Amino acid sequence: MLMEAVKVQPNGRHVESTGHNYSMPLTYGGWFEVLSEDGKAIEPVSTVAELATLWPPECVVREAVRAIVCSGAKHDNPDQLGTTRLDQTRTVMAGEWLALRDVVEATVETTSHVDELASDLTQTKQYLRCVDAFGDSVFLAMNQV
Repeated sequence: MLMEAVKVQPNGRHVESTGHNYSMPLTYGGWFEVLSEDGKAIEPVSTVAELATLWPPECVVREAVRAIVCSGAKHDNPDQLGTTRLDQTRTVMAGEWLALRDVVEATVETTSHVDELASDLTQTKQYLRCVDAFGDSVFLAMNQV
């Protein structure tokens, strides 16, 4: 693949060639961003709901995002009640690869301290389940940006 290096002007509106051409082997395993002739990248997906609507088989994370995680073995072996506890979180870093799997519903328990009475509240939320390069399930809230 033959590529031309360009420089975007400070105003961001004009692109000029640097005069350098690069040859990249088709077997290159890294990532790079392809720009149009006017120096513009395609608009990135900005919400989990939008990602779920587009449903690519896999994606690369562009910005770090907080997610609920569950190791593959733990997710495949629910407890005696048939539930999987999703109680660990981690930051999915920019550049990580995720494969989309399905949309799941989870019951989330929270504690409310309104009127000096503690009570447990439950609500159902939807999550996009993806699998990372380690085989762990990564759950992203559908309303997450």
